[in-house]
Amino acid sequence: MGWDFTKGATKADVVRELTAGYGAKCLAHCVRGEEFYGVYESESGQREIVVVVLENNQGFGWGSKVMCESMHPYYFNCPVKYLSMAPVTNEAWRAKVRAHHSGHGGNQTEMFSD
Repeated sequence: MGWDFTKGATKADVVRELTAGYGAKCLAHCVRGEEFYGVYESESGQREIVVVVLENNQGFGWGSKVMCESMHPYYFNCPVKYLSMAPVTNEAWRAKVRAHHSGHGGNQTEMFSD
């Protein structure tokens, strides 16, 4: 998926839109800098963790790029408690989230170091 921008939107507008749920219920969310983390539940009861990168396109408005856990987003600041709220779809990503919070890596530069 690509980026979605809304002319004149503020960061708060984008977050408000994200928490409205896109057809799913937002069970938990937080914003950490330019990163939004959310746990969503579909009408069928399926849950997933979503990572959204927020960006200000100067002179136009704020926008977002939505990624689910299974896409292995290279952002690892997700609250650890969110990991227990949805089934695992990418254990490698979750390991980097745990490592990030324990102070042992998980930063974005790791995507280039194999």
